[in-house]
Amino acid sequence: MELLVEKVQGDREQVLSYLADVLLQKGFVKEGYKESLLDRERRFPTGLYVNDELKVAIPHTEIAYANENVLVVAKPLNRLSFYRMDKPGDPIDVDVVFMLVVRDPGAYTKFLSKLTEKLTDGCFVKLIKAGDLDNLSACIREVLLV
Repeated sequence: MELLVEKVQGDREQVLSYLADVLLQKGFVKEGYKESLLDRERRFPTGLYVNDELKVAIPHTEIAYANENVLVVAKPLNRLSFYRMDKPGDPIDVDVVFMLVVRDPGAYTKFLSKLTEKLTDGCFVKLIKAGDLDNLSACIREVLLV
């Protein structure tokens, strides 16, 4: 699985559009990915309130748009609001976006299981909060992408 790490700025739609464009330019996704991603996020929000210290978003769309398996980790440089998946009318400001592009639905489930476990790891959370993308990338490669 490929790993892309980006610092991002803008609102939810701008950030998702930018990331989708990067994925398309690199050949990781097919045409139509961005529109599908944005539509899915509007209909099925992906903001996740982990605890008082950490909020994340895990946007994704149908596997038909994936050419390669890719994890995009995006650290916002400004307030970035997503709607909660468990309370779709409630916005939350997220600390990080984990955008997963997979060709196999089993890979998505496996990744989510590992990610959920890491989101309770104090060291992992500190790396996210600090915006330490180099060490966060190393940790993701070691634990989440195996």
